[in-house]
Amino acid sequence: MKKQQQPPEDIVPLIPRIEGPKIIGKLMYSESDQAWNTIRLRKEVLQRFPQLKEKRESFRYKMNIYHNYEDLIEEIQEMKKSSTVVPILMVLCKKRNI
Repeated sequence: MKKQQQPPEDIVPLIPRIEGPKIIGKLMYSESDQAWNTIRLRKEVLQRFPQLKEKRESFRYKMNIYHNYEDLIEEIQEMKKSSTVVPILMVLCKKRNI
């Protein structure tokens, strides 16, 4: 597996204040951008990461996409060894039309 790029030094991972249940949210289509590029954070996420409410701060995200479970597990084991923050697992889903 190719070694993952480390985030720049100016990016500090946020740590949730409390644990919680699974959260289901929506991916929104932006007409002006003509792209599926907006993820709205549910209030449950903001409760766990109150830092995100600070309007004067600048936040970023780091996303790794894995094509198989072996690479994902290897990355999680590396994160565990280095004592970095526990990642958020997000699965993109399509809503069924009933």
